[in-house]
Amino acid sequence: MPYSLIRQRYSDVPGRGRVLGENVYLDKIPQDSKIFVFYFPHESLSYSELEIKLRKYGKESENGIFVNMGKIGSSTYFKMVEDFEIVSLPVIIVTGVQEVAVIETNEGEKTVYAKIDNKTLLNSPNKTMETIAEIVNLFILKKFSLIPQRVRGAERKALLLKIKDQIFEVFRNIKEISFGLTDGVLTLKFNGE
Repeated sequence: MPYSLIRQRYSDVPGRGRVLGENVYLDKIPQDSKIFVFYFPHESLSYSELEIKLRKYGKESENGIFVNMGKIGSSTYFKMVEDFEIVSLPVIIVTGVQEVAVIETNEGEKTVYAKIDNKTLLNSPNKTMETIAEIVNLFILKKFSLIPQRVRGAERKALLLKIKDQIFEVFRNIKEISFGLTDGVLTLKFNGE
């Protein structure tokens, strides 16, 4: 698995000019990974049943779904706190590579992500796993990338409302999940190992 998951930001959106920056999130990623489930625990709260279910989901998942059991204080965690606006723990972030999770805006390419940090939902491991599976299916079905490729004059909040409208039928209780946009594109890069 000689691939790294990176987030790239470009200076010129139309021609995807030079790369402004790269954040390497993880190394040793399977080449076919398209959708990512990141879990960061709370150091002093136990969510052991949820963690067991997430590990099982990660082991049993195929066809491009990668589950990462993160650690607080890791370099990945520090990068993701800012990129995915992580405030409370534990948290689960679900996102993907360009073909399933990127929309183009007047401000450049943005990667859509879903964030689960609602304690009520997280205290129900079965409901949390059902929710993750539903979000993953939305990425597989490219529901996020079906949002118009260029939303003229759209602001961040308007785009997020459009995303919520696209998926409202799937999630009746949308208050338990938040959606966001991070600058740039998640991609796999061959690291030559």
